[in-house]
Amino acid sequence: MSSYEIASAGDDRKGRRVRRRDWRLGGRAVRRWDGRVVGIALTSCGLSIVVAGQTAAVGADWSEGGAQLAIWAGLFVPLLYALWLARPAGLFRFRPIDLMWGIAFGSLLRIFQGVLSGANATAFPSFPSMSPTLPITAWVEAGRAGGLIAPVFEELFFRGIILVGVYEVCRRSLGKLRAGLVSGALSTALFVLLHVILSPVDLAGFLALTVVSFVCSGAVLLTGRIWTAVAIHLTYNAIYIFISVLGSVLA
Repeated sequence: MSSYEIASAGDDRKGRRVRRRDWRLGGRAVRRWDGRVVGIALTSCGLSIVVAGQTAAVGADWSEGGAQLAIWAGLFVPLLYALWLARPAGLFRFRPIDLMWGIAFGSLLRIFQGVLSGANATAFPSFPSMSPTLPITAWVEAGRAGGLIAPVFEELFFRGIILVGVYEVCRRSLGKLRAGLVSGALSTALFVLLHVILSPVDLAGFLALTVVSFVCSGAVLLTGRIWTAVAIHLTYNAIYIFISVLGSVLA
């Protein structure tokens, strides 16, 4: 092993190798999530958008589901490749507090989105209705829309591969703070762009997506773990699904 590799892994006072426990400090594992991995991830995502668009244009009964599967595949395949190369230290470590913070911030972000969209100006109680049919049908529709599945894929892709990969590429040349800002900004820009391409949004929706993405990026950069961001996104979507199903019941 070269002296560079030993230094990257970390040394104790006796010169023995000390394995990194946090990807934000560098290390051999996270170095493998380099510009090549980020490029492959972006290429895969772009191709999946094209395939999804062509699939949706068919107009068959299966087109919507097929398009959604194409997007998920485009996000998941590069993740499998990245994990095959290495697992950045601590990124996938779970702590109960990750879930607590995720629920708290996800709830606050949903309230923020409601304020932006003007929901606070409507009569209370007021719930959006996904479907005027039975609740079980509403839940099926929610599942087809990926409300509880997409957040997992999206966070592992945008806050996993993209955020961590760009941070590692920039860390040595820009420093930790600037690398965090650059990786967070790029992760957010791509996250919002994907949603705008798939489903055009108004200004309020654009701002809400931007804030959600920045908060999720900040959670990963501050904790070094991915699961707070996943919990935030899941909570954010789950609240909307819940009030939509409730609206369907009350309709």
